[in-house]
Amino acid sequence: MEFMTPRDPDIDRGSIIIGLYSAECAVSLVFLLLRLWARLSMSAMGWDDVFMIITWVLFAVLTVLVGFLGSAGGTRHLYYLTKEVAKHVTRLNWIAQPFGIIALGTGKLAVGFLLLRLIPPNTRWRKRIIWALMSLTMIANSLSVILTFTQCLDPAALWDPDVRAVTRCWNPKVQSDFSTFTGSLNSAVDIIFSLLPITLVWKLHLSIQKRLGLVALLGSGSFSGVSAAIKTNQLVTLTARSDLTWETFQLYLWTSIEIFLIIVCGCIPTLRPLWVRFFGRESASPASATGSSYYKPPHIQGQEFTRLEDLSGRVQATSARKHSNGNSSATTKGNGQNDNPNPLHDEERLIQVTHSFQVEYSADVSSRC
Repeated sequence: MEFMTPRDPDIDRGSIIIGLYSAECAVSLVFLLLRLWARLSMSAMGWDDVFMIITWVLFAVLTVLVGFLGSAGGTRHLYYLTKEVAKHVTRLNWIAQPFGIIALGTGKLAVGFLLLRLIPPNTRWRKRIIWALMSLTMIANSLSVILTFTQCLDPAALWDPDVRAVTRCWNPKVQSDFSTFTGSLNSAVDIIFSLLPITLVWKLHLSIQKRLGLVALLGSGSFSGVSAAIKTNQLVTLTARSDLTWETFQLYLWTSIEIFLIIVCGCIPTLRPLWVRFFGRESASPASATGSSYYKPPHIQGQEFTRLEDLSGRVQATSARKHSNGNSSATTKGNGQNDNPNPLHDEERLIQVTHSFQVEYSADVSSRC
């Protein structure tokens, strides 16, 4: 680690990056808690929720490390810092990077698992694409972390000039180039995950307004793809070892924006049940055959309800009442407001709601007298 001769003013940007990370971490936590509220209320927790929690935890750890980095002078020009301070903040800079890299990977997994829950089971090629992109993203991001700390025989050479003088390291361009590849892949995956559901939305028998709403809802992840592309342009700063603390400021800035957008945009599609609960009009009694509230318990008065989340605002209720004698069944067909449990599963226009019930009766003539 060589030090350049001072030629620029001594500017400390620590308060900017600390404020940005803190605000984004707090706001993203609100969206995550709302997501968990919606999921737990419906008893619908899944792997997408687990990986979104992991993503936020990694983001929180990164926020704490960036707080230490910014308060210690880690956003100033390196040549204005003492040797010990420079060593300390440079070490923090390298240690914090893996948390951001892995958070981006787990964020992609969260979005991927969410898409797997939404798309119909018969679209195998879409599922294969999602699984392939999820696997490729985690492999690339994991390798990026490994390369970060294996580029020198002794990792301490990354922040200690004395160790660097007696050990061997790769050309910094090797790590920078692979990080650029990983960043480009992350950006592409965000865009593909945003566009993939749109191929299904336009097949739905919904109004243009509702289809556009679904496109906006499911395509919001494209914003994180744009931020990932901007961040990728900053990855070349990883070769600027002589003034690493100053040059990587923009990299950390856009990394936080990308993680923030992944969490927020990944949580928005799951908040529909809360919107319906507080602002929507869908409701039904337990015995209703055409609809059901999102927040009824699963067993009410001997009736069993099965509900699936509907991003377009509709719910299907399938009920069954069990008694002792006789049985009957009926099938209702239609495309009304409460027919389809999931618009992405509506490959056919015809919707079926099946009701099974048993009736007990007595034909005692004397009771009529």
